[in-house]
Amino acid sequence: METPDDWLRHGYPWEIRRVDKSVIVKFGGYVYFTTENGRFVAKHEGYEEVLAVPYDVPIIGYGTDTVNTLRLWSAEVKNKDFDFQSFNTGDYTKAVEYKYSVESISQVLYPDDTTQKGKLLRLKQEYFFVSAGVQSIMRTFKRWDTQFMISINMWQYT
Repeated sequence: METPDDWLRHGYPWEIRRVDKSVIVKFGGYVYFTTENGRFVAKHEGYEEVLAVPYDVPIIGYGTDTVNTLRLWSAEVKNKDFDFQSFNTGDYTKAVEYKYSVESISQVLYPDDTTQKGKLLRLKQEYFFVSAGVQSIMRTFKRWDTQFMISINMWQYT
């Protein structure tokens, strides 16, 4: 029988929250195409924004000086505003419902997907982690590529 292992209940000292490396994951909405300044452009509108906050954990290699980084992601609401209007009208559940629905994306991995809600959450998880990871990789690549091109240009003129 599986039982939860709440090993993070007291925190994890090696886990580093990297808010500066956060990315936005967009769910739903619609895409349309337009032309701007003679270029074909895709526009995404009407989506739900979820903030993907990375937590980096150093992983030390065995018998080596190499330290890799394990990047874990936490789903958080982008806008921390509390739904005060729902709370004042007595709908206490609705006041916090959105926050918990967003946080549930990264709260428990591999939820039971025998129900429609479980399948939807599992799909959201898969999309969330892939989107956050790819955005992080692309940001690193673009920064590296820019630095590489600057160093090539400097080398040409020396």
